[in-house]
Amino acid sequence: NRRSAPHWLTPSEIDALEKATADAARLFEHSHCIGFDISLRGSDAAVLEANAFADLLPGLKFDGATTYEDQAALVSADER
Repeated sequence: NRRSAPHWLTPSEIDALEKATADAARLFEHSHCIGFDISLRGSDAAVLEANAFADLLPGLKFDGATTYEDQAALVSADER
């Protein structure tokens, strides 16, 4: 999430979060976007639930873009 930098997390905590989300995301191989609620205690991360990413929040915008528009802009920027 580029809306807030995780400057308060240690590298091992960030690694734990990334591993937990990557492991959980593999269970949804045909999904394009998934939101996860994650619990972090030290360097132990656990996925609590997977969410319908923005599907239940129609009209929600950040800096004028919907969740899907924001993600599409990130992909486009990565391809440049």
